[in-house]
Amino acid sequence: MIGKTRLAIGIALLIGMTLGGAAVAVADNYLRDADHKNKIAIRGCVIRVDERDEAGLTVPRIHANPSHYCVGVTSLAVNPDNGDLEVRSNTKGPIVSLAVSPDETLAARGISCGGSGGGGITRIRCFDRDGNRLRADGEELYGTYSNLWLTWFTWQDK
Repeated sequence: MIGKTRLAIGIALLIGMTLGGAAVAVADNYLRDADHKNKIAIRGCVIRVDERDEAGLTVPRIHANPSHYCVGVTSLAVNPDNGDLEVRSNTKGPIVSLAVSPDETLAARGISCGGSGGGGITRIRCFDRDGNRLRADGEELYGTYSNLWLTWFTWQDK
C-alpha cells in the first residue's frame, strides 16, 4: 500500500510540475524584458474637438500640423449609438500600452477619458467628474483648444 501511495504521489508531482512548467512557458511568451531590440511601434496623435457640424454636434478631428504630428492614425468617427470616439489605425499587433490624456482644457472641466482596444480600432470613452458618460460629439468636450492626446505602443513581430 505504501508503495502505491508513493507512486501516486510521485505521478501527481510529475504531472503538476509538467503542467506548471507548461503554464509558465505560455505566460512567459507574453512577458518581455525591456530591451532596445524590442519590436515596438509607437503611434500617437492629437485629437482636437473644436469644430461643429450643421446640427451643432461636436466634430472631433485629427489635429496635425508642423507642431503636431499624427503617426499611425488613419481616420476617426463618433459611434452614433453610444457616442464613443472610434480611432482607426494602420498599425496592427498585440497592444503593449495605450494612453488617452485629456489636455489641461479638458482636465480643468473634470473630464477624463480611457481607451479600449488598440489594434485596428481604438474606442475612446470620456466621463465628467461625477462619472457620467460624455459623448464625443457632445457639448462638454467642445472647445477652441480642447485636445485628447493619444499614445499606443504595439508589438510588431512581423
